[in-house]
Amino acid sequence: MLNELATIPQLDQLPAFIVQSQLDGSNGTNRAEASLCQIRANNDYDAIHCWLNEYKQTQATYRSYQKETERLLLWCVIQYKKSLSSLDKEDLENYFEFLSDPQPKGLWCGKKGGYGKTRGSVNWKPFSVGLSASAKATAISIINSLFQYLVMARYLQFNPFDLMKNKKKFFKNQQASEFTKVKVLERILEEDEWNAMIETLESYPEETPHQKDDKSRLRLLVHLLFFLGIRISELENSTWQSFRELQEKWWFFVIGKGGKFGKIPVNTELLETVKSYREHMNFSFLPSSEEQTPILCNWHTGKPLTARYMNKLLK
Repeated sequence: MLNELATIPQLDQLPAFIVQSQLDGSNGTNRAEASLCQIRANNDYDAIHCWLNEYKQTQATYRSYQKETERLLLWCVIQYKKSLSSLDKEDLENYFEFLSDPQPKGLWCGKKGGYGKTRGSVNWKPFSVGLSASAKATAISIINSLFQYLVMARYLQFNPFDLMKNKKKFFKNQQASEFTKVKVLERILEEDEWNAMIETLESYPEETPHQKDDKSRLRLLVHLLFFLGIRISELENSTWQSFRELQEKWWFFVIGKGGKFGKIPVNTELLETVKSYREHMNFSFLPSSEEQTPILCNWHTGKPLTARYMNKLLK
């Protein structure tokens, strides 16, 4: 059987490969009543892409989420012989062990960097090596987010993660590796570390209005610190009028050490995050030079978040 599966199907063949299989999930044991389903999905592949489409405006996040869910889907059908919508908690625990050491390597692992560069080619493989502890924690978090969505959409009956009494062991390295180990304020993040941090943040729940508010604020905080490279104490004292448009370009004005004034260019990604946050908060789309309200506020008092509290949020 292994010889028949000597190569992973090409990515552009993936939809047909999965949908034509008896393991497409249309009859998964964890499927909810079809009449209750709130997404247009008859199989696991379509259900995953309904979830992915929620992130289509952020390409980096979309690609990271796509990578992890396609890995899981391929493992389910090719190696585990069970549909994604039939997985239980023991199955997921087996997959998490697999992530550390994908076997057989000839089937699953290719050259480093092959996933993105040769995606869709004959020699494409889902892995180069087993995942590190931090990368594995991020992958697990993404998969949990997928299952949460599918349950909320009534595609699945339950989330197998909810039955894991020991699930903390899968997440225990996540905050340490994604928030405290990498030094945001010193702007020494490598690209993969930055992506891991954003993936971790995007996996946070947003089922209630309060969770949505917290997640939106934290996203803005992380982007401000990373792209501007300012100290938390400098952000604590900043208001929305710190953002100013000069000659069709946006700048962030700040008072640094010794009371010196400075201005920092605002790139497109940060500006889009600002717009998204302000839209979420029902503010005007872009800040004005007259806007003296704090950028990041305490929900209860309306006062600026203290440096100490922002550090707590990051950790």
